[in-house]
Amino acid sequence: MTVSRATAFRSAAAVVPAVALAASVSTPPAIAVDAGLPPGSVAVIGDFGSGSEGERAVADLVARARPRAVASVGDNVYDDRGYETLVGDYYDPWVASGNLFPSAGDDDRDVGRGAFAAFFRCPAGRHVYSAGRAGMRFFVLDSRSFDSAQLAWL
Repeated sequence: MTVSRATAFRSAAAVVPAVALAASVSTPPAIAVDAGLPPGSVAVIGDFGSGSEGERAVADLVARARPRAVASVGDNVYDDRGYETLVGDYYDPWVASGNLFPSAGDDDRDVGRGAFAAFFRCPAGRHVYSAGRAGMRFFVLDSRSFDSAQLAWL
């Protein structure tokens, strides 16, 4: 299966023009996370933890774009195969380098916050955090339990 998509990565400093990328369902290529697009390049992914051909196609697009960071908007896993299989097999270069910034979705909660924090090595073991990379600051919040403590932290 081959998927063609146009994608653009935005940053505060620059907008990288859309580039047509072809992705094949295959083993992801070895990549250097610090190479590729200019500082501030980030890929945003979400609702992806299925292990499907579609997940592979998106992961291949991200690998070819070579962003400096990847931000997840949640639902990183959908079943008990776990984070190593459903995230690591697709995004390990960013996970290993600390350049994948995950948010926990409701499906992540079903697996457990401990497994989430352990796999992603979240700052202070927390699923609510902020971190800087690629010339940007990421604020990861929990919308299911947004409370005065999170508001004060911001």
